[in-house]
Amino acid sequence: IRWWTALFTRDEAAWTSTHELFTGLGRNQLKRAAKKFTVLEVESGQSLGSQGETASGFVAILEGQVGVTINGAPHAILDDGSHFGAIGLLDERSSTLKASYAVMAPSRIAIADPNRFGELLEEYPTVAKRIHSLADIRRAYLAGVASTDTGERPNLLAINGFPAHIEDPNVRL
Repeated sequence: IRWWTALFTRDEAAWTSTHELFTGLGRNQLKRAAKKFTVLEVESGQSLGSQGETASGFVAILEGQVGVTINGAPHAILDDGSHFGAIGLLDERSSTLKASYAVMAPSRIAIADPNRFGELLEEYPTVAKRIHSLADIRRAYLAGVASTDTGERPNLLAINGFPAHIEDPNVRL
């Protein structure tokens, strides 16, 4: 009877088995990794952090879309399997968000606070390597944007209805 019940019980840890960060981990590792996160449903229009704010969490996008703006200009749309927030948690010199993040479609996200994020990196070296690699790529991108982007591109703010920045004081990571 136990195996039959398990077929119909929603396992919140199951999301780690399909998220690219956790590829190659065993079943027990996936379950333990999932416990480092809190899973939330978020609505369109909610802010998940503003550029310059102190980074307060690492976010893995399970389902949905999150728009990324830098200096008020749209730069990317992150969707299922993406993640953000690592740079501010990894950098010793600056613990701030390097971009603003706004939910563009109803989404399901998983959040690890700084302590849990540190535990995740320590306990799962393969996951840590993937996070560090992408953080390095994003730092290089940001260095190029910072050297060429004056932030004075108001004509980009409304392209395809992309929200340049949406603030919701009720959502903080």
